[in-house]
Amino acid sequence: TPNATQVGEMGKMLSLVTGGGDVDLAPVARSDIKSIIDCSIADKLEKPYVVFVPGAGANCRRWPVERFAQVAAVLKRNIVVVGTKDEAVLGEAIPRAVNLCGKTSLSQLGGILAGADLVVANETGTATYAAVIGARTLCLVGGGDFKAFFPNEFYKNTRSIYHHDSCFSCMWNCSKTDLSRRIAPCVDAISAEEVCEAALGMLS
Repeated sequence: TPNATQVGEMGKMLSLVTGGGDVDLAPVARSDIKSIIDCSIADKLEKPYVVFVPGAGANCRRWPVERFAQVAAVLKRNIVVVGTKDEAVLGEAIPRAVNLCGKTSLSQLGGILAGADLVVANETGTATYAAVIGARTLCLVGGGDFKAFFPNEFYKNTRSIYHHDSCFSCMWNCSKTDLSRRIAPCVDAISAEEVCEAALGMLS
């Protein structure tokens, strides 16, 4: 889980890529991307690659990592996993992936996201970051704060996968299960097969 400093840094980065001031969710112009990202790590990665973001601010919002592994097995791309240091164990659970969890600055992360053929992510700050800088982004969306960030009309470069229910926008006060013990049912409802289909479609 990001600490207050990391959250502040992400806010500053998003503010920077959108021109300063209050954070705007509109994508930054492609011509401005090079001024706010660091490609020193991205340039060393074997291309083409897809970035996975299997972590999230709370365990209940994490799509099962074994399903990320299933998607990785189908995509004919190298896989790069990003996240916090505490999420490195998730990267280790995805066979043959380059695990960069906890090994990048925000600027370096931006370079990695910008260089990806596709970013497949839980609904996280990293997914928003990827969308803002123009990376093709496939976001796996639960219902807790539905439409707060995804799906979003600004993001023409993104696609959101979700299974709408009458309980959406519950602010993660789930009436169906104890989220301190289990994944949110709305997140768990997303299958590996539909993510594979969507990812392959975006890559084509």
